[in-house]
Amino acid sequence: MSLNESVNDFLGEHDNYNPLWAYEKYQKQSEFAKVSKVASVVRFFEELYLPYAKKCGNNVENIHYHYENLYDIFERVEKRRVYFYIFHNIEMMNELHETALYCYWVLKFRPFYNLNDSSHLINESFAAFWFMRVMTYISLRDAKVTYKFYFDEEYVERLTYAFRYRDLSMESLIEIAEAFLRPKPYQSNDSQ
Repeated sequence: MSLNESVNDFLGEHDNYNPLWAYEKYQKQSEFAKVSKVASVVRFFEELYLPYAKKCGNNVENIHYHYENLYDIFERVEKRRVYFYIFHNIEMMNELHETALYCYWVLKFRPFYNLNDSSHLINESFAAFWFMRVMTYISLRDAKVTYKFYFDEEYVERLTYAFRYRDLSMESLIEIAEAFLRPKPYQSNDSQ
């Protein structure tokens, strides 16, 4: 599965729509459709994150997830979509907002766990991985981002640490994402 396919599969292709209608439609979705959304994040986790975590030397054996927590994450993101529409007049959340919200709720609900190691940073590491993958995808796709986007090991460690030990709000994650993708006039196209 390519990054483009996995991001589009998970986030979905969005047309212009009214979020209030979208939330009503989401509420009326069949249980199968909601389970499919949870399955897509589990597939993203298993096919993209676990090989990355293993390559980084993390123990990926006996990792499981709470279905109810993942389900609740989707519910809360949809409710936030309605909030953005009503209070901020944002008709359609972009991938940055959506990714920041999903990462925030993964950090709060901690749906992934390791049976052998309760101190494992699996949720923080997964949220950092997800955040960086989408940021990289957007920077490669978006023509207004004129520099190469690169996460070094120190940044990954600092982001994972911040996700674990700092009290980050939904809004702060959105601002972090937007700050990374703003064009940097002092940075040339040749840097990293």
